[in-house]
Amino acid sequence: DMIAQVARHPLDDDEVFVSDLTILSGGAAANTSYACAKIGLSTAFIGKLGERDPFSEKIINDFKEVSVDTSLIKYSRDYTTGSAYVALNQKGDRRIYANSGAANYLSKEDISKKELKNTKKKSF
Repeated sequence: DMIAQVARHPLDDDEVFVSDLTILSGGAAANTSYACAKIGLSTAFIGKLGERDPFSEKIINDFKEVSVDTSLIKYSRDYTTGSAYVALNQKGDRRIYANSGAANYLSKEDISKKELKNTKKKSF
């Protein structure tokens, strides 16, 4: 996800400049997996990312820092990793532009029962 700090939100056909830009991993399932691993829980992430695009590489690297098992991640050659572009003004008001990307194409055929056999908790 890309978080852009702006003085104000633009009007239609307007332009504002970004004072700070931060790139973070994000998404509910990814955030949950990361947080669980960070507090010491054995955690794996199952999802679909774009095949080795910059956002997928960031997510994989962040997961490895906290020992999230990434072996069950599926990759798409046709779609990029989902992302969100967030404009945050000085009052804390947000405008979010989201793209689900490859995650929209994760199907039950991508995940075998064998892969889920040893899971105790699942978060969607």
